[in-house]
Amino acid sequence: PRYRLVSGQLWKVCGPRGNWTGQDPVCEATGEEVSIFVPEDEEPTTEAERVMASIGIKDSDKETTNITIGIIGIVMMVVPVVLLVVSDFNILKAHFKMMVRNLKEGWRHITHRGTKVEPTSRGQEYALS
Repeated sequence: PRYRLVSGQLWKVCGPRGNWTGQDPVCEATGEEVSIFVPEDEEPTTEAERVMASIGIKDSDKETTNITIGIIGIVMMVVPVVLLVVSDFNILKAHFKMMVRNLKEGWRHITHRGTKVEPTSRGQEYALS
């Protein structure tokens, strides 16, 4: 419905002491009243949702956008990690072999305490400098 000003003023001015000048506006409806029922679960709750609803963006559009952004985010995280692993594969393989050898040597040292155990011939081959 349309409204018209019955009394008061449309604009109020803030005075020098922080008080407002003018009277509160009082309006009355003209014409017929229209009642629109919006279910609670469909009512936009935030300002952003109200703006999107006003320009015609539906929930299904937002869901598609969110899924797309999620997939792009996952790809942007996974691709660099895969490229890093593939590019450093030989180095990682050498470090893994060295780690396994060190674990074996440590296990032999623990299990053969009191006996002299010589390191394997390949024990120093992949030592880090």
